[in-house]
Amino acid sequence: MVKRPYILYNIKPNTKAAQKLLESGRFGMYGIELGTSLHAIVFTCYGWTNGRGNPLARDRTNNMCKIVFHEIQTHPAVPMLFTGDLNCDREQLVHVEQLLNECHWTDLGASADMWGGAPSENTCFFDENSTGTRNDYMFANPHMIPYIQCFKVVHDLNFRTHRVLQLKINADYAGHHLVLNKVPPSLEGKLRSVFEGKYLGTITTEDSKQVEELRLTKDYRSHWTIFLSSFHDAVISEACLVEGSYRAYLEAGETNMAWRLWCKMLEDSFAKFLELSLADKVLHTGRGKPHFISKVVGTSHETIDFDSNTKSLLPCNHKSRNIGKKINLLKSWAKRLNVVAGKTWEGTFQTLLLINNARLSLLKSLDQQEGDEKEIFDFISALSLGPVSQSLLHIKISLLKFATKLNRKK
Repeated sequence: MVKRPYILYNIKPNTKAAQKLLESGRFGMYGIELGTSLHAIVFTCYGWTNGRGNPLARDRTNNMCKIVFHEIQTHPAVPMLFTGDLNCDREQLVHVEQLLNECHWTDLGASADMWGGAPSENTCFFDENSTGTRNDYMFANPHMIPYIQCFKVVHDLNFRTHRVLQLKINADYAGHHLVLNKVPPSLEGKLRSVFEGKYLGTITTEDSKQVEELRLTKDYRSHWTIFLSSFHDAVISEACLVEGSYRAYLEAGETNMAWRLWCKMLEDSFAKFLELSLADKVLHTGRGKPHFISKVVGTSHETIDFDSNTKSLLPCNHKSRNIGKKINLLKSWAKRLNVVAGKTWEGTFQTLLLINNARLSLLKSLDQQEGDEKEIFDFISALSLGPVSQSLLHIKISLLKFATKLNRKK
């Protein structure tokens, strides 16, 4: 994630092979502005599934890494990262090893203890009871190493299969100087705002849905057309006053002056028609030439613990994330139920035990004060007590229905 004023942008690969690989959707190449004077190139890849057991999948991933290796050689000596889910052991990928051994790149996961993490932690887990594998990697070139403050694998229940690789950077947070062209706001927007204030009367701006519906009515369009006609008459009247000067500028080849005169005429007629105050007139005028302003941003940065503060900072997002987590648990549970006709309760119960941690986490997260969540809680609690009359298929369908109900609340 990149927060303003720092940016993330796409970079076009230099080699034809990398350009073609970009179209596959398995490769991405980005520039990240990490500070006032620090930019990094990030290569990210998604390897073919089962690279450990399938030689063909491993060869295809290795060929992709070969393309990335040659692309890296075409770029100047700047900080670089190579990240991705390679679905394979690093040692099985010849060109990744070449990057580490010959170009002196560092496997951050294997060397995580240099920055306070645990080395070679597993990052990919089939389910809650699996030992996991190290499928996800982050490699850094020598120019990136001095900027690394911390690297660790984050184990978060919100991410069920893959763990998050967290990299913290000592970026340059000195003043970030920007030069902006200040553009006046939309004339049409102001015209419509004034018109609707008069025409709609008591309807407030909070009633946006009602306003949108009114804009589609024949009566609204009729009044809007009359209002615009009056504005057009005011513009024509003002244009007649400057017509001579306008033509003179064009005949003399002074197109810039003609353009500025035209913009001023339009804005003057706009201000007179709406009877704008001096402050509003200043705000809505200035077209026809640039208005550069200089500002410094990024001089102070507040670090926010998103998980701890999101409830107060972004209440809607907090609610959506909690519901999303419950939906994912329900869907994951349902998908892992192996539906077999005539399967006994004992078989059903054994299947449920495979994701016992998910069941306990779901029970803990459900709000029994909410009617639909109380229904889910009771359903799951009944399952955990022992054999029930419901078939495995019925349980699976019920879980998916609960997930659909919760999704409507997001």
